[in-house]
Amino acid sequence: MQVKSIAPGVARSPEAFEPLPYVAPTTDWPDVDIIDICTPPNLHLEQIKRALESRKHVICEKPLVGGLASLDSVSGLVNKSGCQVMPIFQYRFGHGLQKLKYLVDRKLTGEAFVFNVDAAWWRSSEALRDETELPVTLMDARATLEVIAGTYYSSQTGEPVVLPIGPGHPKYETL
Repeated sequence: MQVKSIAPGVARSPEAFEPLPYVAPTTDWPDVDIIDICTPPNLHLEQIKRALESRKHVICEKPLVGGLASLDSVSGLVNKSGCQVMPIFQYRFGHGLQKLKYLVDRKLTGEAFVFNVDAAWWRSSEALRDETELPVTLMDARATLEVIAGTYYSSQTGEPVVLPIGPGHPKYETL
């Protein structure tokens, strides 16, 4: 594998931190197979689309996209292109939700004003081999985003949320 940089020698310069609204010219390079998107989140959706339409695999920092509708759009493009998208989630081994449930069950918490969702997935070493599931999949990302969307909705309305969240739900388009 050969790694290329679109800006060799400028990694520590101010120019390296200016967000580009596109992923060209990398999508036009025939010898590039994977594009790693590490830009501000508001640029991710269009950059992922451009990469997938150019038949490039994608690694993307979190948050992958801003809503379930956008994530479903990415899933459709993945199916159409035959390429993979791997979202990055580095907090895989936390036990925060179990700890919170323990406290809530014992009525030791008050009303939630701020919350954080840490999702944990475990994939065996076989998951890194060819033709096996990626370490973190779009379904993992969707499940996490559903928990966040459902929690927002429930905290705003006081109503329970039934998963999965799909078109027609108030939190489907945006959080």
